[in-house]
Amino acid sequence: MTAVPVSKIELKPTRRRVETLQILGLIGPTALYLLLFFVFPLLIVFVYSFLKRGVYGQLVWEFNVLNYVRVFDTLYLSILWRSFVLALLNTLVCLVLAYPFAYYIARVENARTRNLLLVLIMVPFWTNFLIRTYAWRVILANDGPINLILLNTGLISQPLQLIFTNFAVVVGLVYGYLPFMVLPLYAAIERIDFSLMEAASDLYANGWQAFRKVL
Repeated sequence: MTAVPVSKIELKPTRRRVETLQILGLIGPTALYLLLFFVFPLLIVFVYSFLKRGVYGQLVWEFNVLNYVRVFDTLYLSILWRSFVLALLNTLVCLVLAYPFAYYIARVENARTRNLLLVLIMVPFWTNFLIRTYAWRVILANDGPINLILLNTGLISQPLQLIFTNFAVVVGLVYGYLPFMVLPLYAAIERIDFSLMEAASDLYANGWQAFRKVL
């Protein structure tokens, strides 16, 4: 009977320990960030939702479920429905605009051009979301550049009411969330083997059939 070296016996557990530490090192900072800035705040808001509001707006530490009962009030239901419709409309508009743009980026052969387009998509992230929203408020205002151009060209006789409308809300939402639609679509489309499109064309499929059935 031959003796097995201790180093060989401990090799696999040690390797597993190292791999575990590497995985923790990779996901640890991100998980901590999500816990601190997303999970914990949501838990705090969830706890606050069961508390009462005082006369001056302060929190009263008494258990209360009336906040959830009020959700079924007609006023709140209409607000929730309007929010749902605007969110759905924003998603559809983002999808319609983002898909062809992501498809075009994925098909660009020049790497420098492709990287430039990706950078242009991410540029808005360099500015605070609140500042970007306020910028759209200035653009869509009655004395904003859109109304000034239309007035000076004689297309309208009085300013259009663009601000404080559903149109303004959708424009702001689309501008804010369009990159979040473009980047995942680009990542998915980039993995597609486009030689399948050529094969479909060789099999007498038109462009729409190849796009619908292959992609």
